[in-house]
Amino acid sequence: MDKLLTAAQAAEVAKRSHSTINRDAAAGKLPTAMQFPGYKGARLFDEIDVLAYAEAEAETPEARS
Repeated sequence: MDKLLTAAQAAEVAKRSHSTINRDAAAGKLPTAMQFPGYKGARLFDEIDVLAYAEAEAETPEARS
């Protein structure tokens, strides 16, 4: 397993807002490596998945946060 990032760290790497990261994770656009229990359980993301997501979002002209 690669380095795990919090949603805030993933947002910084992907140059997106924290809310956008969580929204895209919930929609399945960004894979979640782990989610803590509870309705609002914090998500952790694999660094490689975040980098791939950031690259894909950068190539999408309508991608804005």
